[in-house]
Amino acid sequence: MAKQKTVTVVRKKKWYPIIAPRLSNEAIGETPAYDAKSLVGRAMNVNLMSLTNDPKKQNVNIRFLITSSDENTAVADPIGYYIVPSTLKRLMRRHSDRIDDSILCETADNIKVRVKTFSLARSLIKASIKTHIRKVARDFIAKYAKKNALMDLISDIVSYKIQGELKEILKKIYPLRTLEVRAVEIVKDPNDERTLVELVQQNMGKNVEIAEEQNEAGIDESTKKESKNEEEN
Repeated sequence: MAKQKTVTVVRKKKWYPIIAPRLSNEAIGETPAYDAKSLVGRAMNVNLMSLTNDPKKQNVNIRFLITSSDENTAVADPIGYYIVPSTLKRLMRRHSDRIDDSILCETADNIKVRVKTFSLARSLIKASIKTHIRKVARDFIAKYAKKNALMDLISDIVSYKIQGELKEILKKIYPLRTLEVRAVEIVKDPNDERTLVELVQQNMGKNVEIAEEQNEAGIDESTKKESKNEEEN
């Protein structure tokens, strides 16, 4: 009898470009996969310099999570922010106190995050001043996070908005040489049965709702001002 031939079907992987519409208009990278569905849930680190084309940002990495995909493209959202540790070492100076802190807070879309800060004083300072700096910084970051969604929080850290505002506030206590947010990461509740992908996907929907509420509040405020001006005229 004739022998039956065995045919082996070889599946080839396809390269999918990854886009991050919240932080960049261009693709942030590409990854191979047999099908688009298997991409969801993958995480990747991207150097901020490649997103902004700014060499000064090469000391920062953004962590992305792929939350959706189709047959041609994968969509990723930022879930973390990290400064390269060697950068902080280069910032250190002799006879200057370093102030580190770790703040657990919750964003406007009910996601718990840990924000780690790094501050460098211009000289050696008292422990009471360090304690006061930490307290003011914790209150500021906790309130800022509560008013903003996760994606907006990371975007404002990338643009240095939060660091700039906080440094100005702390100047009244002690003029710092340097203030950095060295890390932002999601802290998942062990009692939460949702996966990280589900958590971020729900965050995206709530983020839109928050933005709409803020726009409506802005419109109402501008309408009140216009009415007041009309009455005065």
